[in-house]
Amino acid sequence: MQCKGFRIHTSADGLTRQLHLLKLASGTCNETAALASLNWAADNILAEFRKSEATGLNLPQFTTQLNATASCFPYGMGVKGTHPMVTITAENAAITAAKTVDITATGPNAPFRYDFCLSNL
Repeated sequence: MQCKGFRIHTSADGLTRQLHLLKLASGTCNETAALASLNWAADNILAEFRKSEATGLNLPQFTTQLNATASCFPYGMGVKGTHPMVTITAENAAITAAKTVDITATGPNAPFRYDFCLSNL
């Protein structure tokens, strides 16, 4: 069994925003572990936004949403079933330039969207 997570980290100077994959630093990972009670450490940087100078422009945002349930294939294979689904949304350059965020937009103003099926909840 493995416990993994992710977090959004913005640097103190406001010039960098990263999406980190987390790994368990200490604690016991099992099917009944309270995830908030475990100690986490950054494992990898999944995405990063940077700006070259401190301007009035905001860095693109990452958002996360836990959807109640969805019909999905855990890990992209196996038997399709109903599981909780986490959606990570990241703004793109067009959204940042337009200074409006519409997570339902299509075309060039559509944010990047990644859905993850959580079969272990």
